[in-house]
Amino acid sequence: MHQQGGMMEIQQTDVTPVIFTSKQLCLRDIGVFAAEQTPLLFAEIARHQLGINGPCIFVYYQVPQDAQSLFTLDICIPVSHPDAYAGDFACKTLAPIVCAVRHYQGPLTDLFNVGYAPLITEIQQSGRAFSGESREIYHLWESPESNNNQIEIQFGLIPN
Repeated sequence: MHQQGGMMEIQQTDVTPVIFTSKQLCLRDIGVFAAEQTPLLFAEIARHQLGINGPCIFVYYQVPQDAQSLFTLDICIPVSHPDAYAGDFACKTLAPIVCAVRHYQGPLTDLFNVGYAPLITEIQQSGRAFSGESREIYHLWESPESNNNQIEIQFGLIPN
């Protein structure tokens, strides 16, 4: 289901209470950080009965053009009862953003070329400006190699 061509979709996200963990890292370190932290977040949700309220969201801030520079990544899981939480992580609310959206299905190796690159081109051609925040919503995740992964890519846009 690699989405090809077509017009980019513009959406506004909802206010989303989440439990999260944050780290400054470079692109090559995302996999290790995610593999280590995501199961801990899910365990914390279960332990504190926060209630999962949506798929895992990776929020990227000011991702650089090169693979070596540091940027901030928040791994977030939407929860139903954030006010009840006092544990090892923190809760916050993701603010709504206006974003350009593309849906990608497949392995991580193709995520940039098939998912990100066409969307970046469409945004640049539209004349819209990037806000500096982007998100990946993991609607279905099996493994880095799986053809069944379903990832929604969201690029924050500066409102017109």
